[in-house]
Amino acid sequence: MTYLDDLEHQEWDREKQLLDELERRHALTCDGCVVDMMRNELKQVRREARRAEREALVDAVESLVLLGLDPGGTTGWCLMVFNREAFLDPTVKILDNITMFTLGQITGDEHAQVDEIEAMLDVWPGAAVVCEDFILRTLNKNRDVLSPVRLTFGIQHLLHARGRVAFLQQPAMAKTTATDERLKAWGLYRPGEEHARDATRHCITFARRVKDQRGLLLKAWPNLKDDAVHGI
Repeated sequence: MTYLDDLEHQEWDREKQLLDELERRHALTCDGCVVDMMRNELKQVRREARRAEREALVDAVESLVLLGLDPGGTTGWCLMVFNREAFLDPTVKILDNITMFTLGQITGDEHAQVDEIEAMLDVWPGAAVVCEDFILRTLNKNRDVLSPVRLTFGIQHLLHARGRVAFLQQPAMAKTTATDERLKAWGLYRPGEEHARDATRHCITFARRVKDQRGLLLKAWPNLKDDAVHGI
């Protein structure tokens, strides 16, 4: 289940609980006024839920959001939200300031995958995006071999339209920095989804690069003010 699917599932659960309550009350009394009242309550709760979600997204955008992608026949993704201080204060540890961590995998044809990634970018418009780079190391001429290249271009095009760029990383760098053993020690290891785990490696690797190279900070999150970066 993807991040967006999970949001829809949660909203449906909330609505179902309210509809169940509506049916229960209607069974006790057939007074139309009660039914109308419950329908109005349902509408009000839905409005409040949507407002709360928007406020949560605003809070997340004010934090630093990082989306890691491992594009291919199955595209792995990882989303991390950090407190700003994790990068603005040298004494603060990155791993202690991850306020949200979720991951998953996208399947389907390349068009469908790009569409789903676009939906994630719409939900998290301020996210920095780090993507596994692809270098052909085989003589295999099957078209599927170049799927990561086509998907990466699609991702870059989506970001270009938003005035942003994708940061590319070599897989060897990520696998050396964030081994399975380290991911387990950090509490970031999720078994079974290899591509999502590779996307997690890229998130952590890029976060450490940003921490060590302040020049990357404004490139990754241009919504940050220059004085916030240089005033520490």
